[in-house]
Amino acid sequence: MTALLGSRRQPIRQVNRKRKKGLWERNFGEKRHWIVTLNCEVTGVVEEDGHKIDAAHMKSRGMGGCGGDKTTLVPLEHGVHTDFDEMSEAKFKAEYRRTKQSVRDAAPKYEERWQRVQAGEVHLGF
Repeated sequence: MTALLGSRRQPIRQVNRKRKKGLWERNFGEKRHWIVTLNCEVTGVVEEDGHKIDAAHMKSRGMGGCGGDKTTLVPLEHGVHTDFDEMSEAKFKAEYRRTKQSVRDAAPKYEERWQRVQAGEVHLGF
């Protein structure tokens, strides 16, 4: 894709790396490194079992999430994270026997634990 600049054509830069890094830090930061070491909130699997754990925001972008609010991060196995984002409430509940709201409600316990880790009160695990 190109944009006209005067009479010349210049390619539009696809990714501003500096901006992308800043957004990542604002939305995840060091807490992400800790979150992915924990068991999936829904299935209990861990990354060492060959599953990828995501630091999932419980507040969607459409609801104002990913705006620097790291307090809503919950560890979810990658497939569960995809299903959480794409499935209806009823289908998710049928598949995982958990409501999406119950997963969202878990976010404060992870934030509380993260604050304790930061204060040096507990070790990195849960």
